[in-house]
Amino acid sequence: MASKSRKPKRKKKRKVRLKPAPESQVQKWKLAARGHFERGEFDKAGEIYRRILKHDPDEHSATHNLGVVHHSLGDQEKALELIDRAIEREPASAEYHFSLGNVFVELGRTEEGEQAFLRAIELEPAHAPAYNNLGVIERKSARFREAEVHFRKVLEIRPDVKDAHQSLIALLLQEGRHEESRTALKAFLNVFPDNPSAKHMLASLVGETTETVPSEYVTSLFDGYAQTFDAHLTRDLHYHTPELLRNAAGRFLDEGAAGLRVLDLGCGTGLCGPLFRDPAETLIGVDLSPGMLAKAQEKNVYDELIEGDLTDALRAESGTLDLVVSADVFVYVGALREVFAGCAAAIRPGGLFAFSVESCQGEEFVLRPSGRYAHSTVYIRGLASEFGFSEALCEEAILRTGAHQPITGHIFVLTKGFVSQ
Repeated sequence: MASKSRKPKRKKKRKVRLKPAPESQVQKWKLAARGHFERGEFDKAGEIYRRILKHDPDEHSATHNLGVVHHSLGDQEKALELIDRAIEREPASAEYHFSLGNVFVELGRTEEGEQAFLRAIELEPAHAPAYNNLGVIERKSARFREAEVHFRKVLEIRPDVKDAHQSLIALLLQEGRHEESRTALKAFLNVFPDNPSAKHMLASLVGETTETVPSEYVTSLFDGYAQTFDAHLTRDLHYHTPELLRNAAGRFLDEGAAGLRVLDLGCGTGLCGPLFRDPAETLIGVDLSPGMLAKAQEKNVYDELIEGDLTDALRAESGTLDLVVSADVFVYVGALREVFAGCAAAIRPGGLFAFSVESCQGEEFVLRPSGRYAHSTVYIRGLASEFGFSEALCEEAILRTGAHQPITGHIFVLTKGFVSQ
């Protein structure tokens, strides 16, 4: 009987543990990795931390930092594994628990994130970033008193934390606590004296009327608001200005009108776009906020979207527009002379200019504590006459709610030169 041939035994692979690198070399690697990380070169930073761990798998700071790299790259599960491992080796590190909290929040495990931030504070009572992140969680979950306490604690520890200033101010404004908002804004401006957004909001609270909102304010406000903008406006604020404008403009468009060149001035996320798509051959949207424009792009109704100032977009047209529509935009533009001049030059004879304004008494415009402008009908009619527009329609309307109160405004439709019958 033939004997069976035996397969040669495979040699087991042995994990090779490199000889520990000198401490001076490890420090050089750490400095290099930190430099890459701060420049956003996360892959390069990760390579160096892995090199350190090949020489010393128990190096807990490199383990933690590699976890932070994975967190920055969006690989939260790997980040969690590595940071947990670092905490096993160095459980008294407030920094490690803080990083763990950030990963939990990113994974949607908010309660565990909150516990991790509390543990970081227990280990390091002056850990300002942990207090700040707790405040953010609490504000989002409508625990406003706790959030306020934590934002104030951040500023007690580090008065130069811009996020904490801005979060506290937003919270106070949201609650209508105007006196405390003024105090908070002044404290912010003591540290950041050139911040245009804070100057604007302080002016609105002390009764000053500026000519326009700083573009930085608008961009920052709406970039942060873009993801929830549509739902918040329509569901929470009962906003329906686009529909009001479409109905108003429709009265002065020929039945079945098509082939128009339409500019949506301050288009935001594009709530007006679908309503004005049918009569438009070319539908253009312009807005300062790239975040809002990204949401407008998703609606797939615009032929062109432009990131930029309203008046720059108008200057690019010369008697070519059939309709300019602007919904809830002039609340961020006090002095409208330049806009009216731009529209007068951009709209063809007989073309339409349809827009909304919040209303006020008097002859001009005012900046309200909300940080938004209201315009009088006297002011609008004066500009219309000056720039060759005729008033086709002016109707009072409830535009939306604010602080649980109806916000009254006017819907205007102006025609360039004459009123269509």
